[in-house]
Amino acid sequence: MTVANQIYNVCHIYELSIKGSRTEMQNMFTQFKENNNVFNYKTVCGSKIVQDIFLAQHEFVKFFNTFSTVLVMDSTYKTNQYKMSLFEIVGLTSIERTYNI
Repeated sequence: MTVANQIYNVCHIYELSIKGSRTEMQNMFTQFKENNNVFNYKTVCGSKIVQDIFLAQHEFVKFFNTFSTVLVMDSTYKTNQYKMSLFEIVGLTSIERTYNI
């Protein structure tokens, strides 16, 4: 019989095998580069502290180029442990389906 803790442990070991010795931030940057997504970041002057991150999946950029008429923009503040704001843009396709930019 399998319990939830065993499944969690297997998933955690698998994630560690993919991540290796990289930090979570380095792993995220690496995955975005490998998948050819639109990605950029800015650091605090003269340090390794990340100030701004811009991420957009390649597929959603294609959607935006095709359906750029209707966009909804939302800026939610203090949404994570780092107290960084989140600015989200959502578009609408011609069949009224939403996509994130």
